[in-house]
Amino acid sequence: MGFLAFPNYILKKRIKRFFELLPDNSVAIIFSPSYKIRSNDVEFRFRPSSRVLYLTGIKDPQVIVVFSKKKLKDGIEEKTYVFRKKLTEEEKVWIGEDTPDDEIKSVVDEVLDLSNFEAKIYEILQGAKHIFYPVGEEDQKLDLIISSNFRKLRGKARYGILIPNFISDVDLILGKLRIRKDDYEINLIKTAVSITKKALSEVEKKIQPGALEYEIEAEIIRYYRIFGGSEAFPTIVASGKNSVVLHYSKNSDPVGVPCIIDTGVEFNFYSSDITRTFLNYDFASNQKEKEKIKIAEEIKKGVENIQKTIIGSVKEGTSFKELNDMASQLITDFLIDFGLLKLEASKDEILEKKIYKVFYPHSIGHHLGLDVHDVCQYQDEDGNPVKLPEKAVITIEPGIYIPNKGKVEVKEDGKVLYEIPIPEIMRGIGVRIEDDVLVMRNCFEIL
Repeated sequence: MGFLAFPNYILKKRIKRFFELLPDNSVAIIFSPSYKIRSNDVEFRFRPSSRVLYLTGIKDPQVIVVFSKKKLKDGIEEKTYVFRKKLTEEEKVWIGEDTPDDEIKSVVDEVLDLSNFEAKIYEILQGAKHIFYPVGEEDQKLDLIISSNFRKLRGKARYGILIPNFISDVDLILGKLRIRKDDYEINLIKTAVSITKKALSEVEKKIQPGALEYEIEAEIIRYYRIFGGSEAFPTIVASGKNSVVLHYSKNSDPVGVPCIIDTGVEFNFYSSDITRTFLNYDFASNQKEKEKIKIAEEIKKGVENIQKTIIGSVKEGTSFKELNDMASQLITDFLIDFGLLKLEASKDEILEKKIYKVFYPHSIGHHLGLDVHDVCQYQDEDGNPVKLPEKAVITIEPGIYIPNKGKVEVKEDGKVLYEIPIPEIMRGIGVRIEDDVLVMRNCFEIL
């Protein structure tokens, strides 16, 4: 592997497809940020923008990429510009070499110094009808530059200069590309999944009385580093009462039951995302604790069966709305049968008012790829559910979380509709199971 993250032929193909989706007379702008300060003068480990990685493979910070598609009298002109901050010799002593211009020029048309961006973008924007860029990103400087140039162009409109009249989020275009993975991406995700699966298999042996949540986390990270990966997101080791906290990340308590581990590795920038719930009777010191683990086992079996049913419905043409509706119904059925939703309300009312969300507050899954929550569309421009294409990679993640309290109130417009009592022995039990799934033409593959 050279300086760029991915092979040239992959990047050129992606740029070609990106230009095909861009309207005529449009400009798209993406960027990778600078280093971010963690504390004082210590920086976070740099991670390039997934947008820049996907289309150019450039791993350096402080990069702006501009795609210009202009309709001319004799055809369409498509040009890609990279504006980058070149490192000084002194900076290279501290942080190493940056990507050579020749490498970048192997996939783009022009490489320019970042200091030229403000002047050059005014020139590029002239005649453009559409501007696409990451609207509302934390780099507000780009917002200011684009709005400043827009005002300058508007002032020139009386002289016949065409000014942009559409400004949109670039992810509306990129999401259409990234929703369908190519074979190269699928192989990287499969590798990431394989590493995560092995890490979870190894760490299961260490979920014993006396262990601490952060010790489990440390073992997982150690395993990722052995295989050349890193965390795709902060690993969750949520045990005991912490198992009902969805994004618990303190990982500071003694390990208890249940023990949810939600983790994923990033391997060459592609991610996995797997969740397992571990139960161990060695943690029970009395009969009551054994009974609680038995209840957790029954819930875990129910969640596994729900997941199996939902995954069985995954195929090309399915939408996340269909999968979410199925999850809501199956989880509601389980909660009623299990005795947690002993209400006068009918099943239809429970679904309509989303009462089940007391025990299942999240959705069934998400797209997976360069980002753990990959930038892909779930609804189209008219609000209709987007159908999953062949070679999409998604997660399926049902869960049930019983609040660690005596009762839960269900409110509507500030008024209490129902009070749901929580039996003491069930309080603080959380179960979540997640797998990564490749969408195929008439079926699925669990990665």
